[in-house]
Amino acid sequence: MREVEQLYLALFARAERLIYLENQYLTSTTLCSALCERLGETQGPEVVIVLPRETGAWLEQHTMDILRARQLERLREADRHARLRVYHPEVPDLESGCLMVHAKLAIVDDRWLRVGSANLSNRSMGLDTECDLCLEVTDEEGRARIAALRRELIGNLLGCEPQRLASAEREAGGLIGAIESIRADAPPGHNTLTPLEGAVDPEWERQLPDERLIDPKRPLNVLDVGDAVVGRRHLPHARRRLRFGIALVVLLAALAAYGLGAYLGRPAVDRLAGGRIHRLSERLARRGILTIIAVRIVPVAPFTLLNLLAGASHIRLRDYSIGTLIGMLPGVATMAVFAEGLMALLRRAGPEQFLLLTLALALIVGLTLLARRLLTVFVEQR
Repeated sequence: MREVEQLYLALFARAERLIYLENQYLTSTTLCSALCERLGETQGPEVVIVLPRETGAWLEQHTMDILRARQLERLREADRHARLRVYHPEVPDLESGCLMVHAKLAIVDDRWLRVGSANLSNRSMGLDTECDLCLEVTDEEGRARIAALRRELIGNLLGCEPQRLASAEREAGGLIGAIESIRADAPPGHNTLTPLEGAVDPEWERQLPDERLIDPKRPLNVLDVGDAVVGRRHLPHARRRLRFGIALVVLLAALAAYGLGAYLGRPAVDRLAGGRIHRLSERLARRGILTIIAVRIVPVAPFTLLNLLAGASHIRLRDYSIGTLIGMLPGVATMAVFAEGLMALLRRAGPEQFLLLTLALALIVGLTLLARRLLTVFVEQR
């Protein structure tokens, strides 16, 4: 139901003075679009976001940080009225790394307080299971309590007392002016909030896969992966190449088994077959190409065993290859039509999709009947 996302959108839409966010990630396209809309308004709220300088180890820095940089660029382009600030905590003399912001906090107009597990990422909006709590106050006392909490949290990051932040807010007329004033007066080597540039290596930016693979909004299916990897415009070409590749692999496997059967010889393969398959091997040598076509359409034995029999029966490689190619072509084409019709029906049920699926089923039934007829004529004769 995407309640996590809907609640964020509702909070952003109702904000009048201030949207204050602390979070580990900032990659949700939907939430950033909503923030961009508010930033574009002439009289909109200030937006102050506190994020870690780096979201984690090497892998996250080269995936989630790049996605974050893309969203930050969108937000800054939308900030026509200078109401956006994005900071990261600066703690001097750390041995390595940076202070990690792991909070999932939102405070809007000192009227709504939200805490929980949901990151500002695509996957938290619709893929992961999250649990958030949002409190709304309607009286001045309640707003004063939320404002006091906000100032205590921000003051801790700025290295100042909450009272000083409150005084700076009154003087500046807003949170952004207050933070910038305190930052300007901070002595060297002092905890503070530093503007987050969010710049990334252009080469990593270029090589990063589609965000739907890294930070998906919903569980992925085959179509999503194909679309993300090759693009919707190139997806039909990729499907054709994939089918051709599968057919080529199957053909090469058939030729390899044929060669193995020729190497082992008739006695060894007869021990594996016997009975009705033994009679089939005799027909393979006599009526090679037609029998190969028939058993390829509807196999009477496992695929590998038929290939071994063909090799051991000394059917000519040319006849075997032609019969395999002709016999497999209708089946491959029919299954491709069936798969295309089924996926089209799943994507959007309609008369055309239903007709395509029905046609594929009719072809499968027709090929089955034809193959049985061929087997009766060319294999079961005595």
